[in-house]
Amino acid sequence: MTNSKKTKRYQFWINLILIVMTLTIILPFLLVFISSITDAVWSFPTIILALAITTALGPGLTNVLIAIGIVFTSLMHPSKGLINTVIRGLGMTGFQPKWLTDTRIAMLSICAIEIWKWSGYTMMILLAGMQNISRDYYEAAIVDGATKWQQFRNITLPLLMASVNNVVVLSIIGGLKVFDIVVATTGGGPGYATEVFNTMIYNSYSYQKYGEATAGTTLLAVIILVITLCTYQTIAKNEVEL
Repeated sequence: MTNSKKTKRYQFWINLILIVMTLTIILPFLLVFISSITDAVWSFPTIILALAITTALGPGLTNVLIAIGIVFTSLMHPSKGLINTVIRGLGMTGFQPKWLTDTRIAMLSICAIEIWKWSGYTMMILLAGMQNISRDYYEAAIVDGATKWQQFRNITLPLLMASVNNVVVLSIIGGLKVFDIVVATTGGGPGYATEVFNTMIYNSYSYQKYGEATAGTTLLAVIILVITLCTYQTIAKNEVEL
């Protein structure tokens, strides 16, 4: 195997693991945020806040993924992009990252876009789960002198486990299926820096390597099935009936 193919294969698996972990790792932060608003008892301001965040962070609910990629390509332009313009405005003229063309950070930039895209959808699922948790549990815990952390660990998290299960499974599937954002922003480059499973399959079809493309598609389906079943079964064991 040539060095080029070895590099491509190594970079591919690194990217695959990175993007799946990135989409899953945001879950604890969203859980902490959601648990911090439980005292509001779903008052009108809290509902407005939840809807605002979900709307602002939830374009993954719509079929505008290519448009999102185009927008972020503009935002992350090294000289004319809004992000670097703001950084220059803050006086950090020596810090002007090439977000989508630097092999060291290109994949991290893709991950950041994916986080932004799916955070609202994830939060919507978790907020729906929170609505099903009775306030009686928290009131009883407060009477017993439970701290906020104890309430989160012993009430919120166990009763949200069904929602967490759905979020984790969807995040893994979403990470394995990512394609539109990569194509719209980097096309898999620079080099193999942002090569993912679906871009590899797409390139195989483009070069008329139909056997390789079909094998890749089948392998992707098997990987998604196995990981999803294992993850679902593992998390399902910790679910608690409301």
